[in-house]
Amino acid sequence: MGLAGISLMLVLASQQAGHSDTPDVGVQPQTVLNITKHVFAHYDPGKVPKRGSWAGGMGETDISEGQVDWSVENSSYGNKPCKLFHAYSKFEFRPHVGKKQLIFRPTLYAYAQISPSGRLLHSNTNLAGLNAAVEIDAVYNKDSIDITKTVGSQITQTTLYPNFSMDLFDNLFQPLVKDGLAVAQERQLAFLNPANGAPCIIKASLNGHFQGDLYFRKYEGYKLQTTSPDGSYVTTSLLSRHGQLLQITLPDNQDAVAYAEVDSQEQRNWGKFQDKDWNVPASVSQPGRTIYQTMAVPVLLTQPSYLIVPVPYGVALKNG
Repeated sequence: MGLAGISLMLVLASQQAGHSDTPDVGVQPQTVLNITKHVFAHYDPGKVPKRGSWAGGMGETDISEGQVDWSVENSSYGNKPCKLFHAYSKFEFRPHVGKKQLIFRPTLYAYAQISPSGRLLHSNTNLAGLNAAVEIDAVYNKDSIDITKTVGSQITQTTLYPNFSMDLFDNLFQPLVKDGLAVAQERQLAFLNPANGAPCIIKASLNGHFQGDLYFRKYEGYKLQTTSPDGSYVTTSLLSRHGQLLQITLPDNQDAVAYAEVDSQEQRNWGKFQDKDWNVPASVSQPGRTIYQTMAVPVLLTQPSYLIVPVPYGVALKNG
């Protein structure tokens, strides 16, 4: 039985000092998505999970299984301005193999620096909670990647020449959605697997619209799909027209859901969506709502455990 994992990757932008033709894509305050498993069961108060809470009346229990969060801020790399991405991910995964239940508790810390033009300069991931801790530190050159891999106390250094274009690590600020309008349908992206440092290619694409209620508010937006590196699973996420990544649908009745505070004034000015608004910028059709940026894309890894990993890509931007 194969074990699955989710990798969630974030793309960031850099800001140049002085005058430049490159637009500043801005920053992203910390975004948190809580991972939950929904278990349909007969209500029995004596068997409520210690770390869970009953929801949906008599028929369902929700069990917290971790979270993923990330942020983007202005920084510098090599004495030049850049965007610095921070991310944290934890996923408690309990698969059954035969009659035995396994428990994985992987935890990931990641960061990356990206140039003002959207070129990935440096990344670092630290994965723990499986076997020996694995750190992957990478410097991205024009046609190669200098990688330092640390597994426990073992350190190896290599220069990798990918068998695909290094452009897949760049152009990270060419969004799929800008101010509520789809400006591209799909992108191929590359990243280094945090478990082993191997280069991976995934596809992020828009696949239709959604409309629905979340936290008693109406949302509209796009279904964002990402392939796992081996193609074994397609993750569908809900991206609002106002640029907020609302939900990531995971296997086995699991999802990761974001929550953003909405004050009473914004609630009153929420506005009503009409079909014609798909062709109107979100800032025009519903100007009372907050405009967000999503500088991350969720990707499913299949080994060795479920995990959301940050990989850089500006899915929805205000500028760029």
